[in-house]
Amino acid sequence: MKKLLFGCLCAALVGCTAAPTERIVYRDAKTGNEVWQVSQGDSMSLMPYFETQAFTHDDRFAVFKSRREGDWKLYSTSIATGEVCKISDRTVEGSYSVYATGDEVIFMERGVIYAVNVATHAERVLFDANGKVAESAISFNALFTNDGAWMVLTGQNPDRSASFYRLHVPTGRLERVYGSKTGFTHPMINPVYPNLITFVPKPDKRAMYDLPREERARGMLLNTDDGSVRPFVMSERGWRATHETWSKDGERLYYFDKLHKSGYADPTQGWEICVVSIDRDGGNRTVHYANSVFKLAHGIATEDEHLFVCDVDCPRSNPLFLVDLRTGQAEILCWPDQTQPSLGNVQTEHVHPLFSRSGNYVAFTSDRNSPGVPQAFIVPIARIKQKYEH
Repeated sequence: MKKLLFGCLCAALVGCTAAPTERIVYRDAKTGNEVWQVSQGDSMSLMPYFETQAFTHDDRFAVFKSRREGDWKLYSTSIATGEVCKISDRTVEGSYSVYATGDEVIFMERGVIYAVNVATHAERVLFDANGKVAESAISFNALFTNDGAWMVLTGQNPDRSASFYRLHVPTGRLERVYGSKTGFTHPMINPVYPNLITFVPKPDKRAMYDLPREERARGMLLNTDDGSVRPFVMSERGWRATHETWSKDGERLYYFDKLHKSGYADPTQGWEICVVSIDRDGGNRTVHYANSVFKLAHGIATEDEHLFVCDVDCPRSNPLFLVDLRTGQAEILCWPDQTQPSLGNVQTEHVHPLFSRSGNYVAFTSDRNSPGVPQAFIVPIARIKQKYEH
């Protein structure tokens, strides 16, 4: 009965033959907008991290991972019908994303990177990193260049020392391009210029305001052509930058700049948040939107950079904002109201919204309807975004 409700028996290459629907469609109580809960059950289901992709390029499927069989496995939901199907029997370790082909999902299991067709479940190995990374643990953030040719892998040791490696997928050529004794997070390859990789250094020095801004930078930029590493994402005194993402054309980096104005007794948590972007040289800083009521946290732009979606860091009362990057106009799409439970997985603690490639759908994770058990959600926004088309 559990398999009938939550999964389906799938032939290796032909997809699901009898897929149940799990979709619950409702209207957000405050905005009136339609929202879909696309997974159900007593086990966690998560959309991918906000900087990656959940939707196939044709908007036919969205992909989420679930622990309904114990380990993290990948599932698809049909945009047309809400039918759910298990994509692979492999265990997903860490991040995953729809690959540059547009119809495959990419993930890692035991040091091997796989690409699996979402519709047919045909599988291929992209790269086996075992024995090729010096550090004891291997991971990746499922980001790659637009052509799928380049990506970054991370190797980490128990003492927190770490390196990241640039992989040329077509040839399997792996090169170590950076190492740190204190570690780093969020390595992101530029989607068009594979020689540019941003990362967040450790330890975090953003609040050490007596230091020069370069020494307390949130993000660094590595240029693999000459091996140079320089401060890239920086803030003025009192401000802290966070959660950067590259634009799809590789020309700009978007991030949040946050000013902590008062103590946490303030109902707004005392923050003023700006959605900011800089060009790939670090200049032409532009403030697109500011909010001093809600503590914006994670967000990403559409491929055409007209719209930006972002969540809010406030347990049980967190709206999802849609921002026009050209005018600064913004509205609330819905209220995910994630309780932000700490369940040993960073994906459970925030909503982490992301767009489909078309910009017609937004995916997020929330436990609003099942506290402590996050599920996968989709907001169809094709009609909403029409008002922002100029």
